[in-house]
Parts: sequence; structure tokens; C-alpha cells
Amino acid sequence: MAQIFLLLLSSYLSLGLIFSVLFALRGYKKIDRVADSASWRLRLLWMPAATLLWPLVAIIWKRSSASAESQGEI
Repeated sequence: MAQIFLLLLSSYLSLGLIFSVLFALRGYKKIDRVADSASWRLRLLWMPAATLLWPLVAIIWKRSSASAESQGEI
């Protein structure tokens, strides 16, 4: 049982880490236009939160991309 839990936890965190790198490179611009001028240090600070909360951040990123497309901003 503990092995299954550790496998699921490591999978979740691995996906979160991959997602947070993509978010720090591209996704933050879609969610917050003001953050476009954010330094790499600030984006590095966002990575732990994006790693842990990646499903929620992914939903927000997708919704903001969809609304930008419907408004013709892309």
C-alpha cells in the first residue's frame, strides 16, 4: 500500500515539475499580462506552487487561453 502511494505521489510531482517548467517559460503570460515583464527570479519562485497545484493552474491556463482565442487576442 505504501509503495502504491509513493508511486502515485512521485508521478504527481513529476508531472507537476514538468508542468511548472512549461508554465514558467510560457504559461504565465496567458494568465497575467502584467507578469510579462516578470524576471526569471520571480518565475522561479512560482515553480514550487505550480508544481504542487498543477491541475488547478492547468485549468486556469486553459480557460485563459480559450478566452483569449475567443476574443481574437492570439
